[in-house]
Amino acid sequence: MTKRKIRGHVPTHVILDARLNHTALKVYGALRAYAGKEKKCWPRVEDIAEIAGVSRRPTQLALRCLEATGYVRTLHSNDWQQGSPSEYFLLDSREIAA
Repeated sequence: MTKRKIRGHVPTHVILDARLNHTALKVYGALRAYAGKEKKCWPRVEDIAEIAGVSRRPTQLALRCLEATGYVRTLHSNDWQQGSPSEYFLLDSREIAA
């Protein structure tokens, strides 16, 4: 697996959240790098894994953790057989608290 040097800024409150392990933090950072200011992105799991520096399965588990803790909302593609990626929405602090 080739590691790319792209990284996204992870806010302090996310880093300090004890519910998230190091893999979830890496995956969150990768999503932030993809999302930019729009806070929305649709990378493939393999691409997220490559940027985060972990394999596919831990990436999938981290995405579930981020969704369960309210940091990410996932809109799953209906065309998964064609390899269409899911869409990920990064939620800000106000949305997490709600």
